[in-house]
Amino acid sequence: MSEADFFRSGIDEGRLLVRRCLACERAAYPPMPGCPHCGHPEGEIVEAEGAGALYSWTVCHVAFDPDLAAEVPYVVGLVDLPEGARVVARLAIGPEALEAGMAVQAGFPRGSDGSRQLRFLAGPPGREVSK
Repeated sequence: MSEADFFRSGIDEGRLLVRRCLACERAAYPPMPGCPHCGHPEGEIVEAEGAGALYSWTVCHVAFDPDLAAEVPYVVGLVDLPEGARVVARLAIGPEALEAGMAVQAGFPRGSDGSRQLRFLAGPPGREVSK
């Protein structure tokens, strides 16, 4: 079992799971054996609320995976969660509507193969995320 298996399992269940450090209580992504913030080796898996703020994004005009060719252009973003993690995920928001700091919310639509995928959608306005 890899360090990231819990993350994929959570998405399959429609939940956003992150590893939270037992020492500094900050969450991290991607999953790793130790805390990237303080170096403490122990953590626990917690469910993130799924709301966050858009930190940055890029619009992909070339499909680096053949399965995504029909979806070009698509948007990949960095989302800051209040739990302290910064998550990389696809955005279900058109690039013209994106603004740094905008509120987003995790969603878990099913892909063409029936599996759930993590996508961030526009969230309610006024959402602040502290780091």
